[in-house]
Amino acid sequence: TNSPYQLVDVDMTQGTAQLVTGASLGRIGSWGTVLYPNGKIYISAGGISGLGDFDEYDPTTHTVRRIAQTTGYAPGQYDEIGDDGWIYIGSFPNAFVDRYNPNTDVYERLNTGTALSSYAYTLGADTRYVYIGVGESPWYLTIYDTQTQAVTQYWASEGDTFATVRHATDGKWYYEREGPGTSNPGEGNWYQLVNGVPVLTGYTLNSLPPNLYIANAQRGNVVDGVSNGSLVGYNINLDNALPDSSNNNATIKYQTVGSTTWQSV
Repeated sequence: TNSPYQLVDVDMTQGTAQLVTGASLGRIGSWGTVLYPNGKIYISAGGISGLGDFDEYDPTTHTVRRIAQTTGYAPGQYDEIGDDGWIYIGSFPNAFVDRYNPNTDVYERLNTGTALSSYAYTLGADTRYVYIGVGESPWYLTIYDTQTQAVTQYWASEGDTFATVRHATDGKWYYEREGPGTSNPGEGNWYQLVNGVPVLTGYTLNSLPPNLYIANAQRGNVVDGVSNGSLVGYNINLDNALPDSSNNNATIKYQTVGSTTWQSV
């Protein structure tokens, strides 16, 4: 839309809610939010008039600060905290990746882009390399060296049908690829990302790396409280969370995991 995005800040310990107007026009990216250890939430949004923005929301003051305009013009597809403490921002087109350091307030644009109109669909980073799951047509892996700025692509012409970069609770980064070019087309191949190189593992869709969803929650990524309440300690019901023309009210229900009583705001 041509209006700023809005946040509904619900304090489930106090039973209060506050509507907060964002700093940027347009929507928030699909996986474009991350909760940083400093208690602030970082948001990729925008997409209006070719602009993408990276914002900071402070839940203690209920204020939103615009940090920078992203290299990509769509709202960030995926935000992720790297092992080095930077927040990495994947966007569209050309699988652009920027990064921001909340500890120093430094924003950088990395030369990760390709000539293809693709999303940096998922990503991760260790202390030197950025791992980018590019999609959707084609799907492939890009590895960017933050020290030399070298860009290396894997499987860009293999016809893969899906790809994702994920972090597991064993502290390691993984890359999954699916498609006819894999050694296991029915279940795909999982690679551990080691010092800038993908190394094939024995993991499959039926035997995944350990606790991927728990790792997401631990790293401040988006967690769906509707279907994964155990990861955040609350079950959330959003059936009536969107007002429409017949009902100008929104209701958010929640309960602590194990409780039979729902509360609402």
